[in-house]
Amino acid sequence: MEEATLPRARLSQERSRQRREALLDAAIRVFAEGGIRAVTHRAVAAEADLPLAATTYYFASIDELVRDALLHHVANFIASFEQLPDVSMDGEGLMDLDVGTQIVETVFAVRDLDSSALELAVYLHAARDPELREAACSAIDALESFIAEALRRAGVLDAQDVVPAVTAQVIGAAMRRQSRPDDPAEARRLAHAIRNLIAAHLLGDDAVTGVFADVSGRSAESP
Repeated sequence: MEEATLPRARLSQERSRQRREALLDAAIRVFAEGGIRAVTHRAVAAEADLPLAATTYYFASIDELVRDALLHHVANFIASFEQLPDVSMDGEGLMDLDVGTQIVETVFAVRDLDSSALELAVYLHAARDPELREAACSAIDALESFIAEALRRAGVLDAQDVVPAVTAQVIGAAMRRQSRPDDPAEARRLAHAIRNLIAAHLLGDDAVTGVFADVSGRSAESP
C-alpha cells in the first residue's frame, strides 16, 4: 500500500512546490510593475492564474509573501551568475578599450534593463527590511565574486582590493541605463571607467597622488 501511494504523494508535493513557486514568481512580476503597494493577494493570484485562496494557503500574510518572493528572486539572481557568458580575458581585455566594451556589451545583453530595474528595486526595499538585508548582501557578494574572478583571470594582482570600487561602478551604470536605455555609449563608458579604476589600482597610491599633485600644480599656476 505504501509503495502504491508514495508516487502519488510525491506528485502532490511537486505540484504544491510548483504552485508556490508560481506565486513567488508572480509576486515578483507584480512588484516589478507596480512596486510594493501593488502586491496584494488578489493581484498575485491573478498574475499566477491561481485561485485567490492559494495565496493564503501558502503564505500566512502578504508580508510573508513579499519577503519570500524577494528572497526567491535574490536566490535566482545569485544562481544566474553561473549562466553568464564566460568573461575570462587576458591583459588585452584591459588594455584595449574596444575589447573591454565588447565584454560589457555581452553582459548587458544577458542582464537586460528589466532585470536591472528589478534588482535595483529589490535592493532599495531591502534597505527598509532588516530581514532582507542579509539576502541583498549575499547578492552583492555574488556580484563581487564574479568581478574578482574576471579580474584575476586578466592578471590583476590583489583584485579583491579594487573589486568594491568596480562593483559600485557597475551598480551606478545599472542606474544610468535606466535613464538612458537607448544610449549605445553606456557600455563603452562603463568599460572606460573600470579600465581607469584598475589602472589606478595597478599604479598604486603614491603614483596616483603624484598625478593629482601635478594637476593641482598646473591649476595653481593657471591665470
